[in-house]
Amino acid sequence: MEMISMEFEWSVVWQALPELFKGAQLTVMIALAGLVGGLIIGIVAGLMRAYGNVVLNVIAFIYVELIRGTPIVVQVMFIYFALPLVADIRINPITAAITAIVVNAGAYI
Repeated sequence: MEMISMEFEWSVVWQALPELFKGAQLTVMIALAGLVGGLIIGIVAGLMRAYGNVVLNVIAFIYVELIRGTPIVVQVMFIYFALPLVADIRINPITAAITAIVVNAGAYI
């Protein structure tokens, strides 16, 4: 039986490095924007739960339980694919990603 030798082609990695760095920058930007927005939403929801009247408490409770009860992938798909169908709201992919992280992080914070 003949052994097949496979070598990793590092030249492809070096050629793609600028694009990989751009992708990493975009990922960090999306994550930071989402977490800052999530922190704001989380603080508001926490204050609603701690100091709000019954209506605000119930709204915050439903938000937290609904978002924590669904996977973030489902939330992203809903924001990007279902929102245009349900509410005729078109969102670009970056905005959909940031919005999903904001909504998700807000519920967990």
